Amino acid sequence: MNFKEATDQLFAGVSHTELAASLGVSIASIRQGRLSSSAKAHRAAPANWKDGVERLAREQIRRCEHLLAAINGPRAIEPNNEVRTAKPVRVSPRGRVLATE
Repeated sequence: MNFKEATDQLFAGVSHTELAASLGVSIASIRQGRLSSSAKAHRAAPANWKDGVERLAREQIRRCEHLLAAINGPRAIEPNNEVRTAKPVRVSPRGRVLATE
């Protein structure tokens, strides 16, 4: 795996289209549900949104595990499902790296 392939996989996110398909709703429903509650076009989130988000999050985890294994070999994933990193990191609730220790 080269740098471009690895970073293409790393940057792959979840689109409105994928979430809508996972929930069985329209893309517009996703966009409207994400609007501020004070927005005129705001609509309630789909009833089963947590199940769909969980399903997609688990798929992202699997993709990241495969990426780590491709870069570092299968031992990059510890038996307890913790990911071994070169340095400890702090991560925001949105999944962004805040700082390395």
